[in-house]
Amino acid sequence: MDGVLKHRWQWVLFIGVLVGLTTAIFYGAYHGPWDPRLRNRWDRMATLNRPAPLAIQGDKITLILGQALQLPKIKLIYQGLDKNQIHLAVYLMELDPEVAYMHQIPISKAKRGFRLGDQKMVLLSHSKQRLTLRISEQP
Repeated sequence: MDGVLKHRWQWVLFIGVLVGLTTAIFYGAYHGPWDPRLRNRWDRMATLNRPAPLAIQGDKITLILGQALQLPKIKLIYQGLDKNQIHLAVYLMELDPEVAYMHQIPISKAKRGFRLGDQKMVLLSHSKQRLTLRISEQP
């Protein structure tokens, strides 16, 4: 009887080890590499392969944090959000293309509409990284 009990415990231990290894392999495959350097590399590759949104689509423009967007008479650089205000650097190309005029526009005012140069703009959406505006030319 002791021999049967001994063999039974060996089989239970063997099956337990197999289940544990299988669980560890599937867990590791699902949650990715354990080394954060490798995990960041895969995240960067995923973002590089994602197509960037078009900056100008009809009357809508998308400003990305820190990137300049050239319009016919002005150049805009979105500098982020702070205390419910949008921070924009505006370069007036006809006046002085090398001097940035800093604008801090409250979000509530931006949703109703504001002017930069001779163009009226309305805020459509905003985040820390991206700003979407609708432009309407003033006659």
